[in-house]
Amino acid sequence: MEKEDKILLATIEDKRRQCEIRYAATNTVFLDMRQRALAEAFCKADRSLMLLSERPDGTYENPDIAGSGRVRALFYGGYADAERRALIFLPEYADLTDFLPPASIAGAQNLETPAAKPQKNKVPTANMQDGSAQTVAFQHPAPEGCPLTLIKAHTAGGIGAKKLTHRDYLGSLMGLGIKRGMIGDIIIRDDGADIIVMKEIADFLLINYEKAGRTNLKLEIADITELNTGIVNIEEKHDTVASLRLDNLVSSVFSLSRSRAQEAIKAGLVFVNSAPAAKPDMQLTEGDKLVLRGRGKAVLRKVQGKTRKDRIYISFDRYL
Repeated sequence: MEKEDKILLATIEDKRRQCEIRYAATNTVFLDMRQRALAEAFCKADRSLMLLSERPDGTYENPDIAGSGRVRALFYGGYADAERRALIFLPEYADLTDFLPPASIAGAQNLETPAAKPQKNKVPTANMQDGSAQTVAFQHPAPEGCPLTLIKAHTAGGIGAKKLTHRDYLGSLMGLGIKRGMIGDIIIRDDGADIIVMKEIADFLLINYEKAGRTNLKLEIADITELNTGIVNIEEKHDTVASLRLDNLVSSVFSLSRSRAQEAIKAGLVFVNSAPAAKPDMQLTEGDKLVLRGRGKAVLRKVQGKTRKDRIYISFDRYL
């Protein structure tokens, strides 16, 4: 095990012990998918922990374990499809509604709490493709205990101005001396970006984060429930592969040679369902999510029959 991995696991163990001893919630910084896999293995091996899994709809169960002496743990990144997530430890008495927005908790979406008051006194709407407006269900704000918050960055440029990239925002944030673990997913908008961050650095960014590249920014701190994931562009593709081996799928989905796909797998750049995939001959099935760091992600949707040359028809959704 590499030195940085040992340090990560030692940090996670320390956070767990603090939660247990101090009887208070603790959390790590944001973890990438590789770090999450190590952290998940750690949690599953610890019988004093109850690791809460995210359901397909992006919510978590909220079991009552008072009196059990166990600590609950969950990975949370601000929204259902988040890649970078913090590992949160909760003592046995704690309720998820004290730390996560109701929309993230199974059965709690309609709870009325003192914190559940309208944000900015406005009714959210969404513009449909036909030009009409559709009312969007109101999202109750996140409770005070949520360790994440949202920075909405707005660019000063008008129509025709250069659109900033993920690299532009991340590079300028790193230039402020901020560690990568303090920053979660960065979601690009036409007029800026939604940047998920640890709550403790929000005020610092509000004062010091003025530019990305040469573009001036205007910032505001917003509740994590005001995150705008934007319009996800998905391209449906069809291909044939010799087999459903991982290296074949990586090659097909990301337009690589099979040798380069194998190199990416061996380098730890490929993830299947958010877990590192180290074996090129791993077999995939319908519904599996495939990520190649630096190239994007895709979902294997259908496996359909064979060609006359015994190749397999597949269709997948490529996220652009």
